[in-house]
Amino acid sequence: MLEDRSAYSCNGGPGGYGGEGGPGRGGDSIGIAYLDEDRLTVEGVTFTLGPPGKGGISWDDQGKMISCEDGVAVETRRFAE
Repeated sequence: MLEDRSAYSCNGGPGGYGGEGGPGRGGDSIGIAYLDEDRLTVEGVTFTLGPPGKGGISWDDQGKMISCEDGVAVETRRFAE
């Protein structure tokens, strides 16, 4: 017969605390996003780019403001595969 020994076991320790969430980078304004440089064609293309997004702002646990970089406006941007 198995004996119940749960009364002798230890409780788990307290969980850790998650880190503070930081601010996000601003969004980019991209005319053409591409993967294959050989297939990119911009002849006869007119770009009218909107403004990129502003980087986010937050504060650390000491009350110091942290800001993230703004996005960029580019006519073309190669994306990694």
